[in-house]
Amino acid sequence: MLLSLLNICNAGDSFISIMNIYGGSVNLFSHTLRRLGIECIYIDKNASDEEIDAAFQSNTKAVFGETIANLALTVFDIERFAATADKHKVPLIIDNTFATPILCKPFEFGADIIVYSTSNYMDGHAVQVGGVIVDSGNFDWTNGKFPDLTEQDDKDKAAMKEFATKCCQLLSIRSLKNYKEISLPGTQG
Repeated sequence: MLLSLLNICNAGDSFISIMNIYGGSVNLFSHTLRRLGIECIYIDKNASDEEIDAAFQSNTKAVFGETIANLALTVFDIERFAATADKHKVPLIIDNTFATPILCKPFEFGADIIVYSTSNYMDGHAVQVGGVIVDSGNFDWTNGKFPDLTEQDDKDKAAMKEFATKCCQLLSIRSLKNYKEISLPGTQG
């Protein structure tokens, strides 16, 4: 879930979340992301459409909810929040861990991104931390709100060129017949 938000939110951005979510998520949203300059705007899952619309700010980048809130066992109205997110041109991110992909398929109700913790139900052991982020492929990332995902950054282009050059140099050196005479970091002779 963290990476699904960090990929679309920067310092100075906000996202909307319902209040009834897993306590660890509340901690992540209220403390960790806040320290990174990302604001979580909490709303009640039973808020009116007008109240939900009023929660959106010009810097709001996503709406988040859990299919079934862990511990509270409240059910999130995916279709209603998907329509609102669409209206504001932001993705709806659903944590579907508790419901599992077998019991609920949030894409069928309008979700744009689904996240799962694989540590519990999918892996079955809870001894390792893991997760999955699934993009529906239906959200228009080119709507102007997500330039980090859709526009090329000259710094990235320069870094990629430098990386490609170093890879080509390394491959050229390794393809020489007498490469053993060339000393490369981490190699012997």
